[in-house]
Amino acid sequence: MKNIVTIIQCRLSSSRLENKIILPLNNSSVLDFLLKRLKKIKCEKIICAIADEPGKSKIIKIVKNAKVDYTTGSKENVLERIYKTAKYFKAKTIIRVTSDCPLIDPDIINYGLKLFLKEKYDYLSNNLNPSWPHGLDFEIFTFKCLERNYKKNKNNKNKKDAEHVTYSIRKNDKIRKKNIFCPIKLDRYYRWTLDTPKDYLFIKTLLKKSRDSIKGLNWKSILLFLKKNKYIQNINGSDHHFYF
Repeated sequence: MKNIVTIIQCRLSSSRLENKIILPLNNSSVLDFLLKRLKKIKCEKIICAIADEPGKSKIIKIVKNAKVDYTTGSKENVLERIYKTAKYFKAKTIIRVTSDCPLIDPDIINYGLKLFLKEKYDYLSNNLNPSWPHGLDFEIFTFKCLERNYKKNKNNKNKKDAEHVTYSIRKNDKIRKKNIFCPIKLDRYYRWTLDTPKDYLFIKTLLKKSRDSIKGLNWKSILLFLKKNKYIQNINGSDHHFYF
C-alpha cells in the first residue's frame, strides 16, 4: 500500500463542543480511540493534519503517544492543510476522515479502497449520496485531483473548498466518481458523529452499555445493538444534519 495515506484533519476550536477530540473516552481520549481504529486501514501511513491554533500541543501529545505522524497548518484553509500534508508525505492516494467520527468502521474504508484501486476512480466516498449512519463518512481521492483543486482554489479563493476540501471535486462531472451505498436501508436517522454535548453523551453511553455485547464495534453490530436499545440513539437523535 505504498503512497496511500490516511489523513485525519484535527482541530480543537469547535463552536458546539470545544476540545471535543481530546475529551475522555474509554480510558483514553476521543482522538486516541479513533487512531486505534484507523490503524486497521490498509495504508502506508496515518497522518494527523492539525490546525495551527492555541492548544494544538494537546493534540500533538496524543498523536505522539499513539506513534502517528502529524503536520500543522492553516486553521481556516483546510484544503491547504490537507494538500501540503499529502505533498510532504508524497501521497498518491489520500483517504480523508475527520477526527469527530470515533465510530468510523475501517472495514468499510478498506472495502472502498480496494474498489477505488481496482476500478481506478479519481474520487470515491460513502456520502456523495448519504445513506449510512452519520459518522461513518470517508473520502478517497487521488493526489492529482487534490492538487488540481488546490491550485484552482489559490486563484479563485472558493471558501467552500477551503473549508470542506473536496467541494469542487464532488461537483466535477468530468472525473470518475463512485458512491458506496449502505447495504441496509435505515429505518430512521442514526447519528454517530461527535459535534454536540448530546453526541458525546450518546457515544459514551453506547460504549459503556455495549461493552459486553459488541465485539470489534463494526457498524453492523452497532446498528443491531441500537435497534434493540433505541433509547440510546434517542439521546442525540433530534440533533441537526438530518438527511431523510
